[in-house]
Amino acid sequence: MKEYDVIVIGAGICGLAAALKLVAAGKKVLVLERDNDIGGLISCYDLKTFKIEKYYHHFFKQDTHLLKMIKDLGLNKQIYWKRGSTGYYVDGQEYDLNTPLQFLTYKYLSFSGKVKLIKSLLNLKFKNDLAYLDEIKASDWIHENCTEDVYVNFFKPLLDAKFGRFSDEISAAWLLMRVKKRSSRGFNGERLGYFENGFSILLKKLEEVIYKSGGEILTGSAVDKIFVDSGKVQALQADSRVFETDTVISTISVRQLRNLSAFPGELDQKMAVFKEQAVNCALFAVNRPLLKNYWVNIKNSKPGFNVLVEHTNFLSPAFYNNMHLLYLVSYDNTQERQDFAAKDSEGLIRGYKNALSENFGLQENDIIWSKLARSFEAGPVYNTGFRNNRLPYFSGLRNLYISGMAQSYPDRGVDDSILQGQICADLAIKATG
Repeated sequence: MKEYDVIVIGAGICGLAAALKLVAAGKKVLVLERDNDIGGLISCYDLKTFKIEKYYHHFFKQDTHLLKMIKDLGLNKQIYWKRGSTGYYVDGQEYDLNTPLQFLTYKYLSFSGKVKLIKSLLNLKFKNDLAYLDEIKASDWIHENCTEDVYVNFFKPLLDAKFGRFSDEISAAWLLMRVKKRSSRGFNGERLGYFENGFSILLKKLEEVIYKSGGEILTGSAVDKIFVDSGKVQALQADSRVFETDTVISTISVRQLRNLSAFPGELDQKMAVFKEQAVNCALFAVNRPLLKNYWVNIKNSKPGFNVLVEHTNFLSPAFYNNMHLLYLVSYDNTQERQDFAAKDSEGLIRGYKNALSENFGLQENDIIWSKLARSFEAGPVYNTGFRNNRLPYFSGLRNLYISGMAQSYPDRGVDDSILQGQICADLAIKATG
């Protein structure tokens, strides 16, 4: 008899969603997580009087799988729906882009460019399947359907900020799904969801239910080897301990998984070329507000970061001891893990502080504290052809399933990660009887 029916590698939201469904089906489940905290990219800093995500998060009205999970866990009353304002920071000035009128009066786009863009987006509004755009570059779609100034002054800075050296490879399917998701707003702007005390409340409830249902979660347990015999996984090794199992669900990054075992040729080739992004995300607590909007895209990289998310322009500073919280985000073009890991975190924070001072007038004595979260695998690069190059759920090893952002399409997010975890849990339940 094996120790566990199913072992889930990774305690991010995908792994926890899979574990939740598995224990509900009566399976004996172990979740192994390399970090000391659960949650992955929605893990939180514990600052005693409040908790806050290491990487900024919110959710949308159309996040059906997340909202169902929240309802099933009895957390509905812990949600706030708040106006999430957006802006564009150009040449030292912040421009509001929350309403149709503000967009139409944005001076960096020509009138003809705005008309063509709006017309193109309206044509896409009710199309749910954007797969036909997967082989088309985002830059080509923009040039074909809009004007040069829309590309140069609006989309290109966003693509460069998000994907860096990969920006000219990104598919129109990703770009337009991202725009579609963010364009479901009324005349007063967009309403976004958030939890009282952040996503920590969701993580705590998931952990509680999994344990009460007989599941186990081991943090600080990085899987370093998968034992395979005759094409079937027999056990996993994590920190010198060996865990036997009938079935494995991997929710970790493609790069991490590929280091744990040999995989069949075609899958190994897909894994070898699968591109993932690195990200640096600093969180600053300061004594005054910086900008007006919650989410501000930076037109160029001069400040040293591409996105400024002023969390307390979304949820009141009263929730955070009257401090103002800022996320500074920069996607990292470093290609090797060892080079990424070798970067000086204190140096990165100093660079952010200098940028805040030079570009926004924030002084050292305005800063209460700062923290830095970094991930070498923050998400896939959605290049053209991604849809057909997604990793399959079946790994080629008879009882190992692959789940997570490797299957998310045409965009990633908490909602889709939950769906991917549930799909693989269903496969594991069917396989184990």
